Amino acid sequence: MPSLLLNDYFIALTAITGVVVFGAILSTAYLYVFNRRTRQSLHDLVARTYVVGIDQDKSSVEAVWPIHYGVVCILFLVHLHAGLYSFDLLGEEPFKGLSKTQRVLMANEPVRYPSVLASESYSDSSKDGDAVTTSLTLEIQLNEDRVEDESLAKGLARVTMAN
Repeated sequence: MPSLLLNDYFIALTAITGVVVFGAILSTAYLYVFNRRTRQSLHDLVARTYVVGIDQDKSSVEAVWPIHYGVVCILFLVHLHAGLYSFDLLGEEPFKGLSKTQRVLMANEPVRYPSVLASESYSDSSKDGDAVTTSLTLEIQLNEDRVEDESLAKGLARVTMAN
């Protein structure tokens, strides 16, 4: 899959991890606070374990309130939606242009992985008025030691500015 960059895999992994980690953290916190009746947390529900006090009978074990399952599902779905929404953002500007530039740079032989960052800074000066400075920062990992190669740096800069 040469058309996919490491960045694309990282974004997918980040979205999936966000669902699992943040969904699990918020669900666990929710259950600790609101599931007082059974005192089961997320890992207890998944493993089907139960916290029992030493002085409790087996008959006093209660079922989890069904609404707790709904809230936990909603928390996971919210994080899933947020992760999928982040994929949609990649198709919009400025990400779309940056991804194209990254792919063009990746096509060059000595480039292992390019990172492209566009930024704007605003300043307010009473003498000069409002000013906007736009910058494009490249961080490029090379397959070989050509850090001192000025012609390579200029060539990559030309390719970047053409895109």
